[in-house]
Amino acid sequence: MNPDEKIKYRRLYDGGLRWQQLADRINGDITTSYTKSQVRDMLKRVTVTQDAGNVGNGQEKRPTLVFGDVHLPFEHKHYLQFLKDTDRKYNCRELKVCTGDIADNHSISRHLSAHDNMGAKAEYDLTREKIKDYIEAFPCVKICKSNHDDIPYRQAQTIGLYQGFIKTINEAWGLPDTWKLSTEHIVDGVLYKHGVNCGGINGARATAIKEGTSTVIGHIHSHGGVHYAANTHSMLFGANAGCGIDVDAYAFEYGKGFKDKPTLGCVVVFNSHNAIFVPMNIDFYNNTY
Repeated sequence: MNPDEKIKYRRLYDGGLRWQQLADRINGDITTSYTKSQVRDMLKRVTVTQDAGNVGNGQEKRPTLVFGDVHLPFEHKHYLQFLKDTDRKYNCRELKVCTGDIADNHSISRHLSAHDNMGAKAEYDLTREKIKDYIEAFPCVKICKSNHDDIPYRQAQTIGLYQGFIKTINEAWGLPDTWKLSTEHIVDGVLYKHGVNCGGINGARATAIKEGTSTVIGHIHSHGGVHYAANTHSMLFGANAGCGIDVDAYAFEYGKGFKDKPTLGCVVVFNSHNAIFVPMNIDFYNNTY
């Protein structure tokens, strides 16, 4: 497959086609017999320098705002404003990336719920209402599949409920089609994933080295930051996007005794070898903003 064909099919993946669907499409177009794994390995790190709909308007040259682990409706009350301010400060492109856990789903988790929790329906209604503000602020988002967002689907699987009875995440939360869900995304050569099994203070960096490309994760609330690795030929980074939670919410009571506390903030990615972690300042963190 030549480079132009790789970019063409990479764009189809970024547009929502899954790896098996892409393999079927490629095999039909050019009469081959690629497997899903072969297509994934071949196209996973293909860099598309321009996003669909942004060709020629300079969007691809602007940085990307990355946020995650908002855990609605238990978010920090100033987190969205912080994201808007950061987006404006760095003149980020329209496309944003969310590393997942946009919702907490505390009331329906397999873990014990707080005895004074608001209940499943109230939590669902409040989450759906609050997410409207994020949709209004960021109409175009690539969101990563994640453990908290997947709670309803895992619970359904536990009782053997056929997936045809279950709403998609876009349907459940009223997300527009421009919020695209996938296990992972690649934007301009940077890999984005939630970060399950990528733990530890160096988890993002270790994941980037293993993947062979700069990588941004979420999931690990307490290790927001960017760490680099280099050899004589190239440099890459592993970034942890931190989180946007209300550390005093009952949903996070489990973490009160942890030595490492949540790092509230987000990541701004400038290109495939340069990114920064932007922490919420102390006024935000202490609810005095």
